[in-house]
Amino acid sequence: MDLFTYGSLILPEVWNTVTGRSHPSEPATISGFVRRTVSGATYPGIVHTGQETDRVDGLIYHRVG
Repeated sequence: MDLFTYGSLILPEVWNTVTGRSHPSEPATISGFVRRTVSGATYPGIVHTGQETDRVDGLIYHRVG
């Protein structure tokens, strides 16, 4: 399975700590989404807008799971 991540999960040291290992990855962008503040959380979420000009940059990790 491949997994799109954004925010702190694109940092190798964070990813490796969370998953316990490294995975091959590559830069990726998803269209039609924006980052937004999550009420009561210290991290952002992504929300579907449907607007192709909206984008979130991140990484795709390959062979996860």
